[in-house]
Amino acid sequence: MIPALARRRLPAADGGHRDVYLAVGEREADGVGSWPVVPAEMLAAMSGIDIVADVASFANRLRHHPALEVRAEAIPDEQHATVWPAAVTRGLVHLYRTDRQV
Repeated sequence: MIPALARRRLPAADGGHRDVYLAVGEREADGVGSWPVVPAEMLAAMSGIDIVADVASFANRLRHHPALEVRAEAIPDEQHATVWPAAVTRGLVHLYRTDRQV
């Protein structure tokens, strides 16, 4: 799904600036000590997937669009099931910050 999104044009019909925030857990592919416990079969099936690298690559592609301000981060010590609270909070701070240059 990410490659399809990256190929589409990002409309900015009003000429305005758009903010994008992307987050991923740093331990996304690390099933060791994760919660909930990831079964060995699932870890094996996911062994070729690198979500952290995929998010970084997608963010770099988005940064080429002049009307986008992109912030992407791998949140330390978080994994798939635990990253969302930190990601939501950081995303809201990014999107609603007041230090924006106009």
